[in-house]
Amino acid sequence: MKISSINTPNFTSRAKIVRELDDINRKFANSFADIPSPSKIITRMDVLSGKETKYSLPKNIENACRKYVDKLRVMRADLDENPDPKEILRIVQKHKVANCGELTDILQAELRQKGYKTEKVNLIIRSLGATRRFAKDHCFILVNPKKKFDFYNPSTWGSKSIIVDPWLGFVSRKDEAISKYASFYDLMDDEFFIYTST
Repeated sequence: MKISSINTPNFTSRAKIVRELDDINRKFANSFADIPSPSKIITRMDVLSGKETKYSLPKNIENACRKYVDKLRVMRADLDENPDPKEILRIVQKHKVANCGELTDILQAELRQKGYKTEKVNLIIRSLGATRRFAKDHCFILVNPKKKFDFYNPSTWGSKSIIVDPWLGFVSRKDEAISKYASFYDLMDDEFFIYTST
Protein backbone atom coordinates (compact mmCIF):
# COMPACT_ATOMS: atom_id res chain seq x y z
CA MET A 1 0.00 0.00 0.00
CA LYS A 2 1.49 3.34 -1.01
CA ILE A 3 1.54 6.20 1.46
CA SER A 4 -0.94 8.67 0.05
CA SER A 5 -0.21 12.18 -1.08
CA ILE A 6 -1.96 13.42 2.06
CA ASN A 7 1.34 12.83 3.83
CA THR A 8 4.21 14.19 1.76
CA PRO A 9 7.65 12.52 1.73
CA ASN A 10 9.26 15.65 3.17
CA PHE A 11 7.04 15.37 6.26
CA THR A 12 8.65 16.99 9.28
CA SER A 13 7.27 17.79 12.68
CA ARG A 14 8.77 19.41 15.71
CA ALA A 15 6.92 16.98 17.97
CA LYS A 16 8.99 13.87 18.56
CA ILE A 17 5.93 11.66 19.14
CA VAL A 18 4.42 12.69 15.78
CA ARG A 19 7.70 11.82 14.01
CA GLU A 20 7.87 8.47 15.85
CA LEU A 21 4.28 7.58 14.96
CA ASP A 22 4.79 8.69 11.37
CA ASP A 23 7.82 6.41 11.09
CA ILE A 24 5.85 3.46 12.52
CA ASN A 25 2.94 4.17 10.15
CA ARG A 26 5.24 4.36 7.10
CA LYS A 27 6.95 1.07 7.97
CA PHE A 28 3.54 -0.49 8.52
CA ALA A 29 2.34 0.75 5.10
CA ASN A 30 5.45 -0.64 3.41
CA SER A 31 4.68 -4.07 4.86
CA PHE A 32 1.40 -3.98 2.90
CA ALA A 33 2.82 -2.77 -0.41
CA ASP A 34 0.64 -5.15 -2.44
CA ILE A 35 -2.66 -3.75 -1.10
CA PRO A 36 -4.36 -1.26 -3.46
CA SER A 37 -3.98 2.46 -2.79
CA PRO A 38 -7.02 3.84 -0.89
CA SER A 39 -7.27 7.07 -2.89
CA LYS A 40 -7.86 5.09 -6.08
CA ILE A 41 -10.50 2.93 -4.40
CA ILE A 42 -12.39 5.89 -2.93
CA THR A 43 -12.29 7.71 -6.24
CA ARG A 44 -13.69 4.65 -7.99
CA MET A 45 -16.50 4.41 -5.45
CA ASP A 46 -17.29 8.11 -5.91
CA VAL A 47 -17.54 7.66 -9.66
CA LEU A 48 -19.77 4.61 -9.22
CA SER A 49 -22.05 6.61 -6.97
CA GLY A 50 -22.41 9.33 -9.59
CA LYS A 51 -20.41 11.90 -7.63
CA GLU A 52 -18.22 14.07 -9.82
CA THR A 53 -14.49 13.73 -9.30
CA LYS A 54 -11.39 15.57 -10.42
CA TYR A 55 -9.45 12.37 -11.14
CA SER A 56 -9.07 10.81 -14.57
CA LEU A 57 -9.77 7.10 -14.35
CA PRO A 58 -9.56 4.06 -16.62
CA LYS A 59 -12.70 2.80 -18.37
CA ASN A 60 -12.89 -0.37 -16.28
CA ILE A 61 -13.50 1.52 -13.01
CA GLU A 62 -16.69 -0.31 -12.14
CA ASN A 63 -15.11 -3.75 -12.60
CA ALA A 64 -12.02 -2.79 -10.60
CA CYS A 65 -14.17 -1.53 -7.74
CA ARG A 66 -16.37 -4.62 -7.76
CA LYS A 67 -13.31 -6.90 -7.73
CA TYR A 68 -11.94 -5.03 -4.74
CA VAL A 69 -15.24 -5.24 -2.85
CA ASP A 70 -15.56 -8.93 -3.73
CA LYS A 71 -12.04 -9.59 -2.42
CA LEU A 72 -12.93 -7.77 0.80
CA ARG A 73 -16.06 -9.92 1.24
CA VAL A 74 -14.09 -13.14 0.71
CA MET A 75 -11.39 -11.98 3.12
CA ARG A 76 -13.93 -11.02 5.78
CA ALA A 77 -15.75 -14.35 5.39
CA ASP A 78 -12.48 -16.01 6.41
CA LEU A 79 -12.30 -14.05 9.65
CA ASP A 80 -13.63 -15.52 12.86
CA GLU A 81 -16.17 -13.54 14.84
CA ASN A 82 -14.22 -11.01 16.97
CA PRO A 83 -10.80 -11.99 15.61
CA ASP A 84 -7.63 -10.88 17.35
CA PRO A 85 -5.15 -8.68 15.45
CA LYS A 86 -2.83 -11.62 14.69
CA GLU A 87 -5.69 -13.48 13.00
CA ILE A 88 -6.65 -10.36 11.04
CA LEU A 89 -3.03 -9.95 9.91
CA ARG A 90 -2.84 -13.58 8.77
CA ILE A 91 -6.06 -13.31 6.74
CA VAL A 92 -5.12 -9.92 5.23
CA GLN A 93 -1.75 -11.30 4.12
CA LYS A 94 -3.44 -14.37 2.66
CA HIS A 95 -5.98 -12.39 0.60
CA LYS A 96 -3.81 -9.31 -0.09
CA VAL A 97 -6.71 -6.98 0.61
CA ALA A 98 -7.76 -4.84 3.58
CA ASN A 99 -9.85 -1.86 4.37
CA CYS A 100 -9.38 0.79 7.06
CA GLY A 101 -10.89 -1.37 9.80
CA GLU A 102 -8.50 -4.29 9.38
CA LEU A 103 -5.43 -2.06 9.06
CA THR A 104 -6.48 -0.01 12.09
CA ASP A 105 -6.93 -3.15 14.23
CA ILE A 106 -3.51 -4.50 13.24
CA LEU A 107 -1.60 -1.24 13.75
CA GLN A 108 -3.44 -0.39 16.96
CA ALA A 109 -2.25 -3.68 18.49
CA GLU A 110 1.32 -2.87 17.44
CA LEU A 111 1.11 0.63 18.93
CA ARG A 112 -0.28 -0.72 22.21
CA GLN A 113 2.59 -3.22 22.38
CA LYS A 114 4.96 -0.26 22.05
CA GLY A 115 3.25 1.45 25.02
CA TYR A 116 1.04 4.00 23.27
CA LYS A 117 -2.42 4.74 24.68
CA THR A 118 -4.82 4.29 21.76
CA GLU A 119 -8.51 4.20 20.89
CA LYS A 120 -10.13 3.13 17.63
CA VAL A 121 -12.49 5.81 16.30
CA ASN A 122 -15.12 5.45 13.59
CA LEU A 123 -15.82 8.46 11.38
CA ILE A 124 -19.17 8.50 9.59
CA ILE A 125 -20.25 11.02 6.98
CA ARG A 126 -23.87 12.07 7.30
CA SER A 127 -25.87 14.49 5.23
CA LEU A 128 -28.69 16.91 6.03
CA GLY A 129 -29.83 16.49 2.42
CA ALA A 130 -29.56 13.77 -0.15
CA THR A 131 -26.30 14.75 -1.83
CA ARG A 132 -24.37 11.59 -0.92
CA ARG A 133 -25.54 8.55 -2.85
CA PHE A 134 -23.99 6.09 -0.43
CA ALA A 135 -22.87 6.23 3.18
CA LYS A 136 -19.18 6.56 3.86
CA ASP A 137 -17.45 5.53 6.98
CA HIS A 138 -13.83 5.26 7.98
CA CYS A 139 -11.83 4.40 11.07
CA PHE A 140 -8.51 5.53 12.46
CA ILE A 141 -6.42 5.39 15.63
CA LEU A 142 -6.56 8.13 18.23
CA VAL A 143 -3.29 8.26 20.20
CA ASN A 144 -2.96 9.92 23.61
CA PRO A 145 -6.54 11.06 24.15
CA LYS A 146 -7.41 12.74 27.46
CA LYS A 147 -8.32 10.34 30.28
CA LYS A 148 -11.95 11.40 30.10
CA PHE A 149 -13.11 12.23 26.60
CA ASP A 150 -16.19 11.89 24.46
CA PHE A 151 -15.82 9.94 21.22
CA TYR A 152 -18.56 12.10 19.69
CA ASN A 153 -16.79 15.39 20.41
CA PRO A 154 -13.24 15.83 19.03
CA SER A 155 -12.78 19.01 21.09
CA THR A 156 -12.66 16.74 24.19
CA TRP A 157 -9.95 14.45 22.80
CA GLY A 158 -7.19 16.73 24.08
CA SER A 159 -4.71 19.10 22.48
CA LYS A 160 -1.97 16.46 22.54
CA SER A 161 -4.04 13.79 20.81
CA ILE A 162 -2.72 12.50 17.51
CA ILE A 163 -4.50 10.70 14.71
CA VAL A 164 -2.77 7.79 13.02
CA ASP A 165 -4.45 6.65 9.84
CA PRO A 166 -2.90 3.47 8.44
CA TRP A 167 -5.25 3.28 5.45
CA LEU A 168 -4.81 6.82 4.18
CA GLY A 169 -1.20 6.84 5.36
CA PHE A 170 -0.86 9.90 7.57
CA VAL A 171 -0.16 10.98 11.12
CA SER A 172 -1.38 14.40 12.27
CA ARG A 173 -2.54 16.38 15.23
CA LYS A 174 -6.31 16.17 15.68
CA ASP A 175 -7.33 19.49 14.09
CA GLU A 176 -5.09 19.03 11.07
CA ALA A 177 -6.37 15.47 10.58
CA ILE A 178 -10.01 16.57 10.67
CA SER A 179 -9.23 19.14 7.95
CA LYS A 180 -7.52 16.41 5.90
CA TYR A 181 -10.59 14.18 6.18
CA ALA A 182 -12.89 17.01 5.07
CA SER A 183 -10.67 17.60 2.04
CA PHE A 184 -10.10 13.94 1.19
CA TYR A 185 -13.77 13.02 1.41
CA ASP A 186 -14.74 16.23 -0.37
CA LEU A 187 -17.23 17.14 2.36
CA MET A 188 -20.21 18.96 0.89
CA ASP A 189 -22.00 21.93 2.47
CA ASP A 190 -24.83 19.83 3.90
CA GLU A 191 -22.59 17.04 5.19
CA PHE A 192 -20.88 16.56 8.52
CA PHE A 193 -18.79 13.99 10.39
CA ILE A 194 -19.98 11.87 13.29
CA TYR A 195 -17.32 10.22 15.44
CA THR A 196 -18.10 7.09 17.44
CA SER A 197 -16.34 4.29 19.26
CA THR A 198 -16.22 1.08 17.25
